[in-house]
Amino acid sequence: MSNLSLILPDGNTLEIEQGQPYAEAVRQISEGLLRNALAVTIDGVHHPLDEAATVGGNMHIITKNSDEGLETLRHSTAHLLAWAVQDLFPGVKFAFGPSIEGGFYYDFDREEPFSQEELAKIEKRMLELAKNKEGIKRETVSHDEAREMFKDQPYKLAQIEDLKGEELSIYRMGEFTDFCEGPHIPDTKDLKAFKLTSVSAAHWVKDPNAPMLQRIYGTAFFKKKDLTAHLEMLEEAKKRDHRKLGRELDLFGITEDAGPGLSLWYPRGDLLREQVINYWKEVHRKRGYKTVTTPHISQADLWVTSGHMEFYKDDMYIFNQDDK
Repeated sequence: MSNLSLILPDGNTLEIEQGQPYAEAVRQISEGLLRNALAVTIDGVHHPLDEAATVGGNMHIITKNSDEGLETLRHSTAHLLAWAVQDLFPGVKFAFGPSIEGGFYYDFDREEPFSQEELAKIEKRMLELAKNKEGIKRETVSHDEAREMFKDQPYKLAQIEDLKGEELSIYRMGEFTDFCEGPHIPDTKDLKAFKLTSVSAAHWVKDPNAPMLQRIYGTAFFKKKDLTAHLEMLEEAKKRDHRKLGRELDLFGITEDAGPGLSLWYPRGDLLREQVINYWKEVHRKRGYKTVTTPHISQADLWVTSGHMEFYKDDMYIFNQDDK
């Protein structure tokens, strides 16, 4: 077989035999790096470490001790969540399951809302499934193959139609298969420090006219101590939630008479607000800044000049003056 050239970020080049796993290229750098590696990216396309190399190009290695590595772990945990839901609640329809800042989520179409008791049940099943150390395998399929594979999943079919090209990637984790670009960790053995945190409603593709889905949120880490520290931080943040403190300290309130999201500052809150504003102005003036006060409304031409009208028109309150 012919050799493939893999170009590292520093410009150095590795050669591996076509058909060897990409892990062999990582091993050439060091065994330590291989133990820390999760996946590789070749010219922007994600590949598992054990995938047989078929293409060369610019290679990037995703490692555990990187932000990208944590995102990869969380993306894989989202797939584990979907697998557990598929196992416990047959007939549920699946939408998206990405990693996000601080964790991950997965959107499901299910008539009955997920209860807190069911979240605990799903979490338990996730731990049971992950213990089997299932490999997470990538495959490429044609659009026709993907349509047949996900013929009972309308949201997956919609995603397939949105993408152009002849080849799509899927990832298999045990009995769960998802239409996905990756990347993912090699297997489920590292999926043990996670927590499902909440469930909320979310429209499909952020369209208010689209079906309402249920979004299960969670977070995950490589180590249980990091998960514990994160959950403790979230609990401390709840104690400092301004909405909670505002009510308890009688600082401000929101009433239907004023409108949703519009705060009425009560005497204690107004005094605190004034002190914060004065401090803010003092700090800026010490650093040479000057302040101005502008009207709450203005002619539309000003917002056209600033660029706000072009980008935020749908969210601005616009009205005519003197029949103009």
